[in-house]
Amino acid sequence: MTSFSLRPRLSWALKILIIPTGIIVGVIALSSRAHAACTDAPIPGVDWSGCVMKGARLVAVDLRNANLSHANFTKANLKDAQLSGAKMTKVKMPTTVLMHANMDMADLEDAYLRGANLSAASLRRANFQGANLRGAYLIEAHLEQANLTDANLQSARLQGGKLRGANLEDAKLDFADLRGADLKDANLDGVSLFNTKLDRAVWSDGRRCKPGSVGICR
Repeated sequence: MTSFSLRPRLSWALKILIIPTGIIVGVIALSSRAHAACTDAPIPGVDWSGCVMKGARLVAVDLRNANLSHANFTKANLKDAQLSGAKMTKVKMPTTVLMHANMDMADLEDAYLRGANLSAASLRRANFQGANLRGAYLIEAHLEQANLTDANLQSARLQGGKLRGANLEDAKLDFADLRGADLKDANLDGVSLFNTKLDRAVWSDGRRCKPGSVGICR
């Protein structure tokens, strides 16, 4: 059974107006932030922008094309969730479980995913520009043609990751584990690979890195 935190953002205010006749009128005004209802059910296209969903259990929910920008999903469980096309800019998902989730073409620019588990997730053509994925688990994840420009992937686990055609320009991959990963046709301009494990990874030019390759594909 799916459960999720209830933290409505509807903000009401009672304003007292005194009109020239001396009559006092009470006016209930709805704040400009009322567009997002955090109590809404998890359905495609839902607007949960800015909502707090810490520790929520959202296994296998369908949030395709949802607006989750600035929302907080710290330690939430979104295993097997459908998040394709979702707007997730600046979303907070540290240590969040996203195993096997479908996040194809989702927008995660500047997202905070430190220590999140995205193993075997489908992240094709997703936008992770400027995202913090430090220490994240991306084992066997599908990142084909994903945008990881300026992303922080230091100490990330990317064993067996599929990164064909991904844009990793200026990304930080120091101390990351890319053993067996597929980087064919990936853009590696300016990428930082200090102490990065590259054993048997397929390099951008199609070469397979030799066992023991660290920081450079030998």
